[in-house]
Amino acid sequence: MQLQINGVAVPVNIRCAFSWAERAAGLLFDRDLPATMALWLRPCASVHTIGMAYPIDVVFLDRDGIVRKVAANLKPLRFAAASRVHSVMEFRGGEAGRLAIRVGDRLSTA
Repeated sequence: MQLQINGVAVPVNIRCAFSWAERAAGLLFDRDLPATMALWLRPCASVHTIGMAYPIDVVFLDRDGIVRKVAANLKPLRFAAASRVHSVMEFRGGEAGRLAIRVGDRLSTA
């Protein structure tokens, strides 16, 4: 799946983690996350970076795909959460800023 921000396609492919096992593994076994890739965890309202080797950007989405919070450059051994969200997209550290993802944007897939 390819990411869309406010209806505009961007060069980011989405890997889905919708099962419990996929969400539990998350990015823990990835040595790095390419700039052209993101992980979508659903359902999810909190993440941790324990055991990770690199920082990530965490974008919290409500049921309609509206960005409710962006946790930028979350370093290893950290935790982030948001209330009233349904899913999370994880990007390589700095990518949410580069893609200009802001609170209020709508993220979707095509």
